[in-house]
Amino acid sequence: MRALLSVGAYTVFFWTVNARALMNFVSLRAAEAAQREIRRYADAVERFFEQHMPVTHAAFVAAGRIAP
Repeated sequence: MRALLSVGAYTVFFWTVNARALMNFVSLRAAEAAQREIRRYADAVERFFEQHMPVTHAAFVAAGRIAP
């Protein structure tokens, strides 16, 4: 889909996700082997995760950033 949109297109979407799926997304998409664009998005998602679920995020980090 990315190839069909022009560079100046602005997209808004809503995302619903549970904590386990969020941790899985961050652990996979923030990896060094992931593409740069998705890593940047995963970094932003993780900052949101850390702000809104600090206890769960701390457990995620303590577990080596691997989803349970």
